[in-house]
Order: sequence, then C-alpha cells, then structure tokens
Amino acid sequence: MQNKKSMRLHAAELNLLKIYEADRSGTDNRSGHEFLKAYRKAVENWAILATAPPLIEPPGEIIREEIKARGWTQTDLAEIMGRPAAAVNEIINGKRKITARTAAQLGAAFDTDPKFWLNLESSYQLNRPISWRKQAISRPSSSEDTPDAK
Repeated sequence: MQNKKSMRLHAAELNLLKIYEADRSGTDNRSGHEFLKAYRKAVENWAILATAPPLIEPPGEIIREEIKARGWTQTDLAEIMGRPAAAVNEIINGKRKITARTAAQLGAAFDTDPKFWLNLESSYQLNRPISWRKQAISRPSSSEDTPDAK
C-alpha cells in the first residue's frame, strides 16, 4: 500500500501530465498566460511534494496501535496513566500535544523510554505540512517563545 506522500506525489504528477496533454492536443481553452500560470502551479506542487520530508505519523496513531496490540481501551490507558480518559482521547486524536509529563506516563505505561514519545512528537511537529511551517515562521513570536521572558 502506498503511503500518503507517494499518493499525493502521484496525483500531482497526473495533474501536471493532464495540463501538458491538454495543451499538446489543443483542448486547453485557457489563454497563454492562464495556461502558463496553471502549469507553473502544477510544477511547484509537484516539486514541493517530491522534495518534502516523509510524512510522519502523528504520535496518537502509534499510541492507538499500541493499545490495540495490548487489548486495552483508551479508558484502560487513562487509568494506567492516571489521566482523565478525555485527555488520553485528545492525545490519540491529535488535539493535545505530548508533553514531558505525558511522555513519562506513556513510557511507564508502555515500558518505553519517555524520550521516544517526546522525539515522536517533535518529529511530527517539525514535519507538518510546509504551509504550516511558513505560517509559523512568518508570524511574530510571542513573549513566551523567547528564552528571556520572565
């Protein structure tokens, strides 16, 4: 089964080929400027996907697989971790990040190193879609993002 990145890359390649074939066969009714604009956009999309880092699974997916393999429910994991079931559900569904405290609890529950869970969260956050990274870089940082904030 293809991963999400290769499926998106294949779709971008098909779109690029469709634009090229429509132009070549004369069935593309766009003006030269509009065609060039569409073609450039398709090339850009393909290039971004072709050079993007691999898509990393959200940590919640790994947790979901672990509890399934152990025959647990989310409620079971919540009880083991000493956390509310709603909090565990939010982590699994990607609505809450894995903090150091959560990583320590997951490590104890699954008998793994807490660093594994923190690294998984960090890798996921750093490899989110490019549009998110551009937005994060372009927005001004808040005072709590700076190390000197008190």
